Amino acid sequence: MVESDRFPASHRTPLTRISTSREKSMASYKYGKYLLRYESDQFDKEFEPGSIPYNSGIYRCKNCGEEIAATEGVPLPAQHRHSNNLPIVWQLLVYAAPRD
Repeated sequence: MVESDRFPASHRTPLTRISTSREKSMASYKYGKYLLRYESDQFDKEFEPGSIPYNSGIYRCKNCGEEIAATEGVPLPAQHRHSNNLPIVWQLLVYAAPRD
């Protein structure tokens, strides 16, 4: 099943960008009650392109800000729309906790 089969066109419209004072801040959410703040060192680890992440979640390239959804055990993208000549460095931004 392709993405367009799962969601009608009305549900695939892009979100309107909410202006923030920090342009480097990119991940957005509406329902904060579903997010928890953690101080785990897992958020500080850096991953090279093609490496295997320990956790599922949203990863962000530290050098260009591109964000991707990644699955535990599946290699991180080796390439993406990189807007500069700096290396791709992935870092966990939002951890997707499995349900018990």
